[in-house]
Amino acid sequence: MLSSSSRHLAKLGGLTLRDMRDQLVVSFAKVAEYQRRVDEDTVLVVSEWEYAGKGYSPGDALVAALTASSAVFGGGG
Repeated sequence: MLSSSSRHLAKLGGLTLRDMRDQLVVSFAKVAEYQRRVDEDTVLVVSEWEYAGKGYSPGDALVAALTASSAVFGGGG
């Protein structure tokens, strides 16, 4: 059985739990097939990287600062 966080992720993705489960099964099967077919020394590139800029955005900087202060002062949960 999937947890409530899985239910939340499925809902965010516009999927039912059953659809999400089916997609995960297919994804895992594809990975297993690739692993079976490739040599042990082969490196698989699953996605591409794109340069997004340097440093934090203003929102990211705020989150980082709040997270750091929470860790230093023992806040948060």
